[in-house]
Amino acid sequence: MTSGFAGAAGRFGVAYDRRAAAYAAAIEPTFRPVHRRIVELAQIGPGMRVVDLATGTGGVAREVAAAGARVTGIDVSSGMLEIARASSPVGIAYVLAEASALPFPDHSFDVATCGFGLSHMPHARRVLSEVRRVLKPKGTFLASCWGPERSNPSRDAVQATLERYLPGWTDPFGQIMNEELWADPASGLRNLRDAGFDPVEVVTERLSGAFADPAQALGRAIAGPTRGAMADAIPDTERGRFQAEAVAAIEATADLGWWELVNYYRAMALP
Repeated sequence: MTSGFAGAAGRFGVAYDRRAAAYAAAIEPTFRPVHRRIVELAQIGPGMRVVDLATGTGGVAREVAAAGARVTGIDVSSGMLEIARASSPVGIAYVLAEASALPFPDHSFDVATCGFGLSHMPHARRVLSEVRRVLKPKGTFLASCWGPERSNPSRDAVQATLERYLPGWTDPFGQIMNEELWADPASGLRNLRDAGFDPVEVVTERLSGAFADPAQALGRAIAGPTRGAMADAIPDTERGRFQAEAVAAIEATADLGWWELVNYYRAMALP
């Protein structure tokens, strides 16, 4: 089953349907410190009602539930939600829905969370308006977004290998991603204020790790929709050679470590 959404939401829904299993295996585990930090910074506790936007395979939602809150996760990818349901406690509700048209009454939630999803929403103003609508007065919105700096030599090596196999490749998501808007803290804070949140603040922290071996680094690099689409476009007859060359390129870096800055935005919905 596919999402059936139009525009950017539909394109992301289809892309994440295709990569859902790879995402759950290779990407979500590296995000777990962020999921826990979202819950900490939002001060989520027992009895609260929380909606998690772009819930994906449910990483943030499970941390919210572990803190004693009642949580509903929404996403545009039915494939991601299928994995979320299979790997979550029965008390978590998952709904196939778009963040710009939340299927909930006004003032339904104490907190709204979003883990690395805002950059996938080119209609951010509509999304933030919906978040304000479903939050109770003075409710909290907590979102993690990629910051302006990162280092991942193995991913860069895989990207370079992909580009050799697919010269002239055009990123299918390049025109609908707005990562830069949220990578710059001043820009992100301004957009939240303009959308009717106050006070607003941002905490920037470093997320880091290291891959166990080049094969794991390759799997992580192509688990997402962009490089995953590139890898899928390589003909089957050349797939084995690409993987061998990518692993060799990763080994040549002699560096399996990685780090990225993460901006955590915390905002209060004005009454």
